[in-house]
Amino acid sequence: MAASLAGLPALSLPCGLTAGAPALPIGLHLVGRRLEEGRLLAIAAAFEAATPWRARLLAGPEVA
Repeated sequence: MAASLAGLPALSLPCGLTAGAPALPIGLHLVGRRLEEGRLLAIAAAFEAATPWRARLLAGPEVA
């Protein structure tokens, strides 16, 4: 909310899972500079490409 009021682009994306059962998603909140939405989206895309969290969340719950 604060980023929106300040006119800054912001987004949240998955970055991990909690330990234990059930494994719950953890979010990473990124805030960019004013009028740099494209750069913020590029950073988020690079993070998702470099980490396995998006694929793990889309795969569903892990079977023990």
